[in-house]
Amino acid sequence: NNKENSKIIIPNYHSQNLNKVKTIIQNTNLIEIESENLNASKTAKEIKTESQTTNILTPCSEIYVPNIDVNIKNELDAVLQHFPPVQFAAAYGSAVIPQKTYTKSSNPMVDFIFAVEDPYNWHKQNLQKNSQHYSWPLRLLGPRAVSMLQTSFQPNMIYNPLIPVNGRIIKYGVISLSDMKSDLENWSSLYVSGRLHKPVVLLKHDPQSLQWYRQNLLHAVNTSLLTLKESFTAYELLYTIASLSYDGDIRMIVGENKNKVHNIVNGCFERFLSMYQQTLTSIPQLSRKSSDLFIQDTSVPARISRLRGLPERIRMRMRKTSGLQGPDWEEKLIKSSKHKPILRDVLRSTVRWSSVKQTMKGAISAGVGKSFSYSLSKLSKMF
Repeated sequence: NNKENSKIIIPNYHSQNLNKVKTIIQNTNLIEIESENLNASKTAKEIKTESQTTNILTPCSEIYVPNIDVNIKNELDAVLQHFPPVQFAAAYGSAVIPQKTYTKSSNPMVDFIFAVEDPYNWHKQNLQKNSQHYSWPLRLLGPRAVSMLQTSFQPNMIYNPLIPVNGRIIKYGVISLSDMKSDLENWSSLYVSGRLHKPVVLLKHDPQSLQWYRQNLLHAVNTSLLTLKESFTAYELLYTIASLSYDGDIRMIVGENKNKVHNIVNGCFERFLSMYQQTLTSIPQLSRKSSDLFIQDTSVPARISRLRGLPERIRMRMRKTSGLQGPDWEEKLIKSSKHKPILRDVLRSTVRWSSVKQTMKGAISAGVGKSFSYSLSKLSKMF
């Protein structure tokens, strides 16, 4: 009540995040705002002035993947200089986000996702700059053939593996911005969206792609909550999220380490959990009882709310699979207790077909030699 003595304490926040409280202090200049870790003290008037010139969003890497080694970040940024401009870029894999079995001496491949506005023009420039990255048939056929192969069928992505850049071996996948948006918002293939469920380093983005990224995280949490019991541990939550894009993947039968999901979660547990912190705090009927224990409302209305929070494509496939009709089909499905197996089947089917198609596409894009070498490296991880 005494505004002269009122303070809002914002612990451990980036200075740009001070702008996020501007709605609280719009009509007063008397509230003082302090940041504990920055030793900053600003009046409401100063905050309002700054908010007019400063982007309210902090860099993605600071929000979702904190404490990235500066040398690694610089190394990843340097890789981008070898390619034509992209609108979105992310790096992932054990070389970037260490997993349980990772050692520096193993020098694992670095994986990249590039999203571009116009695949044809991007591949045209990249063929001029890095023609050796493509298989010889695609080099001969040119950028139109490459872009057609990329966009001909889901997951509308093309990968070039085993590429030496700056002393590293990398693999990069190219997707159009529109196709990335479709997958992040609707899980049209659960390919790019599945990779971005797990810790990554976001190297380039804009507010629009950041919004798609956040929506994808929310989808992952809602989906996982529908399959989890009333109380669950942080590990169970993260394991469920990480499994979404692996359950059904043909590479998990032949070509991937059987403990891959466990290695991802266990190898970067704190980073993984912090990545979802903002999303978890925004979800109703979910509470955290301790550092490791979550409790969710599993009542029928709460389950219906979760179901309605799934990507539209997944919901419609669940409806079709269930055979239920009418405006109350979601309530009927939840009450039947069949939502869990139906959801798993729909997700498994989506992942399976995406992995099959991408594997076939990779044999063409990478060429027989590289595909064989890449497959051998994957097989070696199984044992």
